[in-house]
Amino acid sequence: MKCPGQSLNTRKPEDYVSYQDCKKCGTEVEFFYDDLKRKCHNCGEVVEKDYDKLMKDYGCAQWCDYAESCLGKKTYQKFKETKERASLLEKLIQSIPEEDDEAREFIEEAVKSTKTDELIDTENIIKPLKEKNKELYERVRKYYANFEY
Repeated sequence: MKCPGQSLNTRKPEDYVSYQDCKKCGTEVEFFYDDLKRKCHNCGEVVEKDYDKLMKDYGCAQWCDYAESCLGKKTYQKFKETKERASLLEKLIQSIPEEDDEAREFIEEAVKSTKTDELIDTENIIKPLKEKNKELYERVRKYYANFEY
């Protein structure tokens, strides 16, 4: 039996395709409902489907006992990693005082730009901030260093 949640018969035409911009060059990248990532046709950057779109397309994987066998081990693992990363980001953002919007926004963008297994690529994203905005750098570094996964 095929999962009814993944059946094309239950999807509306607008559910088949979604779009998001390439983070490197800004070109619109087309995603089909079952894609996790696509290569930008303009610059070749691999663009991963954002969390909201992933949850819309694979949200059933949160509760379904057959999610791994239905989606496949690789897709299911990617779904779980993306969900865990989003959860960690939310916890990190909540640990920053509400009045420090600048640090919260920087952290959100830093997580989106990170292409490593770390929550934030400190070497390429946080350290360069020291030159541009030392005060923000100190706050962000402190929040991230004190954050417990």
